[in-house]
Amino acid sequence: MNKQMSIQEAAQLIPSGCMLALGGSTLYRRPLAFVRALIERFQQSAEPGGLTLLAFTAGLESDLLVGAGLVKRVRSCYFGLEIFGLAPMFTYAASHGMLEICEETEASLAFGLRAQMAGVGFMPGRGWLGTDLPKLRPDVRTVIDPYSGEELMAFPAIRPDWAVIHALRADLDGNAQIGQHLGVDPELTVASTQVIVTAEEIVPALD
Repeated sequence: MNKQMSIQEAAQLIPSGCMLALGGSTLYRRPLAFVRALIERFQQSAEPGGLTLLAFTAGLESDLLVGAGLVKRVRSCYFGLEIFGLAPMFTYAASHGMLEICEETEASLAFGLRAQMAGVGFMPGRGWLGTDLPKLRPDVRTVIDPYSGEELMAFPAIRPDWAVIHALRADLDGNAQIGQHLGVDPELTVASTQVIVTAEEIVPALD
């Protein structure tokens, strides 16, 4: 089944108010062309707006979405441009109270996605124990391990409405090769309700 469409058609699929997850890691394999198409759509129709942006690490692609005004809420454990410094549009918006920031760490994002993959409401772990982070996230609660009696953190499941993954190669059936730097893209593809794949190269069929 041929699933190929233009990047402009794919950008039309994203609704206002949804949770949009962007794949890749730091400056590597980010869906920049898709983000540009999404911004062009927003500039023409003011849609989609009010997005919750989820990125394990957010970089240039996420900064562009924030700067264009599409994002209402950010969930990420890192937002920056690595050796190029801070993400300027995110930094400005966050420091001026223009964004809702959901405090996240690698643990909270990883456990939240794993919970969704497992089909359960939360995933227990030791991350955040002994920290003040739960004060900023009342939805992250504590549970008692029924076997050991140990107190653990319960990280709620994360279910993005849409994930956009940028691949090195993809075929017409939607199969993709993303190389060795996976990030959390395999988890995003399973945890998300819908997935869009953009690619550097499209071939009839992958081996």
